[in-house]
Amino acid sequence: MLTFDDDNRRFTYRTVGILIHQGKVLLQSSPDDDYWALPGGRVEHGESALESLVREIKEEMDVVATSTRPLWIVDNHFEEFGMVCHELGMYCEVTVDPDSYIYSASEFEGVERDKDLIFRWFELAEIGETELYPAFLRQSLLNLPDELQYICHRDDT
Repeated sequence: MLTFDDDNRRFTYRTVGILIHQGKVLLQSSPDDDYWALPGGRVEHGESALESLVREIKEEMDVVATSTRPLWIVDNHFEEFGMVCHELGMYCEVTVDPDSYIYSASEFEGVERDKDLIFRWFELAEIGETELYPAFLRQSLLNLPDELQYICHRDDT
C-alpha cells in the first residue's frame, strides 16, 4: 500500500469508486465507524489507480468493476485517530454487471482484509444529510463533472 507515516502524520494514495444506480449511490462503512465513504482503497506500488480500484472492489465486494471515467483528483486533508492525514485520491465513476447481486439489496456486507465492511445504497436526494467524508461529496455527487477536476479539500473532523 502506498501509505507513509511520519510521527503523527500520514500520507496515502487512494483510489475511489463512484457507483450510482437508479438515483442511489453506494457507500461503505464499518461497524466501528460513525461515518460513510465511497468504496475504494489504497493503491499498491506499481499499480495504476484504475487497476487498484478494480482490485479493491473485487476484494471487498466480490464483483468485477469497470471504470468508466475519472471524475476528481482530490487532495484531501483531515485528522483521524490522532493522525494528521494527507490523502491523494483518484475518484472514478464505475459500473458493475447489471445482474450483480449488489443491486438486489439495500445493504450488504463485505470484507477488507480482516475488517468487516457494510455497503449501503443511499438516495442521492438525501445525501446532504448523510455523515459522508470527504464532505465535499455531499454536494458534488449531485452534479458529476463532465471533465476531470482537481479539488483540494480540508475536513474539520
